[in-house]
Amino acid sequence: DSNSARIYRNSPYFSEAPNLDTGSGSSESSTSSISRPVPAKSAFMCFSAVKGKEISDKNGADGSKGGFVEAVAAEWRSLSKQEKSYWEDMAKNEKTRFAKEKQAYKGPLARKLRAKKNPLAPKRPMSAFLMYAQQKRRPLQQENPDMPN
Repeated sequence: DSNSARIYRNSPYFSEAPNLDTGSGSSESSTSSISRPVPAKSAFMCFSAVKGKEISDKNGADGSKGGFVEAVAAEWRSLSKQEKSYWEDMAKNEKTRFAKEKQAYKGPLARKLRAKKNPLAPKRPMSAFLMYAQQKRRPLQQENPDMPN
């Protein structure tokens, strides 16, 4: 842990990154047992969260999400292994933070899923168009046998 903190503090991105000593730096509280723990971010997601605004300003992104993601991905691909290792260390710290929060959290982790539909429940009635199409389809198929569907 102290080794990753040393790497973190010696990084050129130290001033831009969230504080390692106070948790993940996310807007939600990191030790609160009230809300569900926020899942850990990947190295790329940490990079895009910190550097995304700068990259979009530099590239003049048109505001579309696709253009933004492409610009950030291109910047990510151009990083050296040493620069990527910083973000991978940050992601590792995120993973340990999530594991600690998950262990401390007492509530349900999974979101409630929708109840399964009763197979014996009555089906909805057929619409007027479907009734019309059902009546007209058979004669049309007989008149035009080479017509698909």
